[in-house]
Amino acid sequence: MSQRLPILEALTQSVIIADGAFGTLASARGVVLSDLPSPALNLQNAAAVRAIHQDYVDAGARLLLTNTFTANAANLAHYGLAPQTRVINQRGAQLARDVIGESGWVSGSIGPLGRLAQSLSDEEALAAWVPQVEGLIAGGVDMISLETFAGLPELLLAIQAVRSVSASVVLAPQLAFTLAGTTTRGVTAERFVKAMQDQAVDILGANCGGGEAAALRIAKELCALTDKPLAIFPNRGLASLDEDGSPRYQTSPEYFAANATEIAHVGANIVGGCCGSTPADIAALRARLGDYVPAQRVMAATPKGDKATKSLPPPVVAFQRPVTELAPEGVCVIAEVDPPRGMNFTPQLKGAEALLEAGVDSITIADNPLGVMRMSNLAMAALLIQKYGANITLHIACRDRNVIGNQSHLLGAAALGISNILTVTGDPVATDAFKGSSGVFDLSSQNLMKLVRSMNEGAYEGKDDQGLLPRFAIGGAFNAGARSLEAEARKAAR
Repeated sequence: MSQRLPILEALTQSVIIADGAFGTLASARGVVLSDLPSPALNLQNAAAVRAIHQDYVDAGARLLLTNTFTANAANLAHYGLAPQTRVINQRGAQLARDVIGESGWVSGSIGPLGRLAQSLSDEEALAAWVPQVEGLIAGGVDMISLETFAGLPELLLAIQAVRSVSASVVLAPQLAFTLAGTTTRGVTAERFVKAMQDQAVDILGANCGGGEAAALRIAKELCALTDKPLAIFPNRGLASLDEDGSPRYQTSPEYFAANATEIAHVGANIVGGCCGSTPADIAALRARLGDYVPAQRVMAATPKGDKATKSLPPPVVAFQRPVTELAPEGVCVIAEVDPPRGMNFTPQLKGAEALLEAGVDSITIADNPLGVMRMSNLAMAALLIQKYGANITLHIACRDRNVIGNQSHLLGAAALGISNILTVTGDPVATDAFKGSSGVFDLSSQNLMKLVRSMNEGAYEGKDDQGLLPRFAIGGAFNAGARSLEAEARKAAR
């Protein structure tokens, strides 16, 4: 076409085929920079970026995503490139536009902050995305794609960042759904659609995740839940790892194209590829799909999975009192009972009984103290609550569980009615005794506190909780033997 229509108008006339993975092609061609992120190619090797875009256009793509997925200021700061955030994104948009011209559209690719978000306040997160958005819009994008998000709180912040720069740019938030039908943060298609109802977004979508078949299932769900245009970008199957750790995708272009075509047939308006996909996959999709007119959707009378007329009421959880409320004079006595190193917990029960009879207010239970394996402290807590009704202060260490595991552990504590949570970094693993074990440390103790606080506010992506929230009282450890008490005091103040 000589003059491109506005993207939303074009979506009513035919399904738009988008490009596939940028990183897959860049890695295969050896143009990835060893010490810099992929978006730096926009400045340092523009010819390679243009060549990848051109190959996708030659394969039949009419929508190109910019090489800017990780080009937020917080990520670029790790490479000393934060001052160039706007220019890297602007150049990324210009390179895509140079290739596709007026024959198609350009979407600015913005990804989540990932682990960086754990150490950033909301204001800092917004400040990381805003210059990225400014650069993409200055570069002339037709729309912005918020790709591969897993949690709603971070996605809502990203939407806020985009809208703080432009109220009119076409915006497409996309979640990454796994084979289980949820994101890694537990968000379902239904919760996604409901959360977007009050947001100024134009297109909904899904990308990455569990491969073509999983993307097809999610596309069917989304088509039944919303009348907004949909953008679906499946991975090319599930990756396995080569001996050198490189991902290898097993499915063929024909399999990818067959599933992607079916995704269009059920009602998606934009179909492209994510991880592992190549120009060969997009060419196979173009050959199958052609200029397909978007399918007429049949909206479900009620959202899939909505069983409000038959749902059971949520459980009544009797949350324990926070330790701050246990002693009227402000002095609370807490005693520690460590779980056993085997299955025999009788000595621990007897010890706890003696402590409770002596008048302690709460039993605190460590989390594999000294980096040595013990029975789960959550199981120990359940035994003490069941037998004595003990008030529990539960340690949660950063060492043994990733973010998902710690959230799971905390939800288990909430289900038992535990209110008191002591967040600790955790001692190093006793490697002589547990060879092959290593510390996880996804979070610092301070960021674990933030996670616990966010769960109190419902940000743990709980499914079908019907308003039920934890009521955690959060504590931390103060090291009175630290080399610098001033530094320890500043840490405590934070």
